[in-house]
Amino acid sequence: MMKCLLCNTTLAFDFSWRWFFSFRAFETIPLCEKCHQKFVAIAEKTSCPGCGRKQKQRKLCQDCLRWRKLQTELLYNKAFYVYAEPNMRAYFEAYKFQGDYRLRQIFVKTLQDHCKKYLHRGWLVVVIPVDEQTLAARGFDQVVGFLPDIPKKMYLYHLKKFDRCPQSHKSRQERLATPQPFGYCGPADLERKNILLVDDIYTTGSTLYHARELLLAHNCGCVRSVTLAR
Repeated sequence: MMKCLLCNTTLAFDFSWRWFFSFRAFETIPLCEKCHQKFVAIAEKTSCPGCGRKQKQRKLCQDCLRWRKLQTELLYNKAFYVYAEPNMRAYFEAYKFQGDYRLRQIFVKTLQDHCKKYLHRGWLVVVIPVDEQTLAARGFDQVVGFLPDIPKKMYLYHLKKFDRCPQSHKSRQERLATPQPFGYCGPADLERKNILLVDDIYTTGSTLYHARELLLAHNCGCVRSVTLAR
């Protein structure tokens, strides 16, 4: 018997004949429909094509217009849910900051299914890492937790800095002014391989664009990104 990880309601599953004769594994998400509907989904047809921001029209937002002036190409980030709303903030508070590792299960299928589309086309999946101090305190990497069955490349690591302020504690201007936080430990030559970057939240884009800069410096091909929330 499975229960919703957010409200503890017992979940009921419909084992249809169509599924039975498909011979596929039954995929379960430990989330009831009522709790699922509390998260604000981002419709791709009206979102910003550059970062995935929820909008009323499919056009570049002001953030991405600024990034386009600084970068030769945008990341064209795919985001699934709005971050700046109470339910998603509460989810990340419980998952990341209170360390409830079970909660990763809610969005594993969402992110893995997206990554698999890129893997089937020969792309590499590169995860945005947490720093050593956060990993030691939390006990897990929240992005890696979303991708248990995805072959991940850990080509990036956080440069060691004393008294490093977490991204979640920084203002927008402080995030944008952050110098390159990553070092690179992948192949010297990425041989023009295309890369999908994966992170949990897209806020200003600076973290992902810093990662992209390092990958391009090692001869990767196209770089795109996906985040659970924007």
